[in-house]
Amino acid sequence: MSAWEEAVRVLDEERDGVEALSFDDTWTQGPGIYGGLTAAVLARAFQRRAPGLPLRSMSLQYCAPLPAGQALARVSTDRRGTKSAFVSGRLEGGGGVAVSAMGTLAAERSRDLDHVDVVPPEPPAPDAGFALPYLPGVVPVFTQHLDARFVTGIPYGAAPQARMAAWIRWREPSPVDRPMLVGLLDAMPPALLAKATPGRAASTVTFQLHLLAPIESLGIPEDAWLFSEVWSDVTRAGWSDEEIRLWWLDAPDPANRLLAVGRQLFALLR
Repeated sequence: MSAWEEAVRVLDEERDGVEALSFDDTWTQGPGIYGGLTAAVLARAFQRRAPGLPLRSMSLQYCAPLPAGQALARVSTDRRGTKSAFVSGRLEGGGGVAVSAMGTLAAERSRDLDHVDVVPPEPPAPDAGFALPYLPGVVPVFTQHLDARFVTGIPYGAAPQARMAAWIRWREPSPVDRPMLVGLLDAMPPALLAKATPGRAASTVTFQLHLLAPIESLGIPEDAWLFSEVWSDVTRAGWSDEEIRLWWLDAPDPANRLLAVGRQLFALLR
């Protein structure tokens, strides 16, 4: 099993929508577990509630840090139809609710208005990017599992714009499915930190994401490089609105290169 698959262990199988889990402490980000991992855990739980329907959208609220170690996942189906399901869930640990989420899972619909109007980026090859080293105590602990090659902006670069872009993948190959992409979609640092100097920190408060590509049929290799873009057009009073695009630029069909999009609200902590 890859480090990604071993990051969360099941202590007690799901009963009545409740599952006991244990989170590995090498996947922390500050005082709690990396938010992308908690989102991916809930994404996988949502898919188990609605087999046969792919996850299309999630909306998450990060209420408090989830400590490493034991936690409870509670998931329920709010409504289920023949082509769609609406589910909700939360992760509990550290004395209360740490993450709450809602998910939409749905079958394909009409294709006659399909379009992708965003022009795919043309970045230099991953080897030409800047590999941010893992520096304990300086970068988040979970990044020891992440391979990232920055081509635009770096954290604490005092750049003129709140924008970053990088090739990313997990260091240990892992099957590329929707929960795994949910985890990678959150892997980039906050774009706001491209303008900052060392010592500043920010934390996700809300996260909205959409997975619209036919991911299951694309055949993305386990060791594929994906390309992530993050940017912020507005930050006010310590709150930053940020957007994310996650691409597989090697997809044979250009229409399938944009895998996922997201939007986050960050709080500037210091």
